[in-house]
Amino acid sequence: MTDLRSTMLTVFGLGNLPGMPGTFGSLPVVAIALCAVIIGSPTVMFIMMLLLLIVASAITVICGDWAEEKWKRTDPGCVVSDEVAGQALAYLIVPWMTILGSGDVLSSLLLIITGFITFRLLDILKPPPINQLQSLHGGWGILADDLLAGLGAGLLTWIMSLALLAM
Repeated sequence: MTDLRSTMLTVFGLGNLPGMPGTFGSLPVVAIALCAVIIGSPTVMFIMMLLLLIVASAITVICGDWAEEKWKRTDPGCVVSDEVAGQALAYLIVPWMTILGSGDVLSSLLLIITGFITFRLLDILKPPPINQLQSLHGGWGILADDLLAGLGAGLLTWIMSLALLAM
C-alpha cells in the first residue's frame, strides 16, 4: 500500500522530478485538456476535469497525513496530486461548451495556456488568501491552497474566454 500511495500522490513519480514538481504535476491535466480540444468535445472536457478533480482531491485528503509523516514535512513538494486537482478545477470553470462549440481551436489552446500559467503563478506566489491555507495540516492542508489557486486561475481564464468570445 505504501508504494501505491506514494505513486498516486506523486502522480506516477512526476513529483519526484527535480526542479519544478508542481509544474510537472500539472502537465498531465494540460495534456488531457489538449486531447479534449483535439476531439472537440466539451462533454469530454467536463467529464475528464471533474473526474481528475474528484479523484486527485480524494487521494490527497485520504493520504495526506501519511504523506506528511513519510516525508517529514507539511505539504511535501513531491506530492503533486493537489496540483492535478487545482489545475483540473481551473479548467472546469471555463465555458468549454461555448468555446469548443464555436470550433475555435486557437482560442481553446490560448485558454489552456492561460489556465496553466495563471494556476502555476497563483500556486507558486500564493497571494492572500491562498497563503493563509498553508497553516492547515494533513490532506486538507496539502489540497486547500491548490483548490483556491485553481479557482482563481479558473475565474481569470473564464474572464479571458469572455474577451475571446467578444472578438
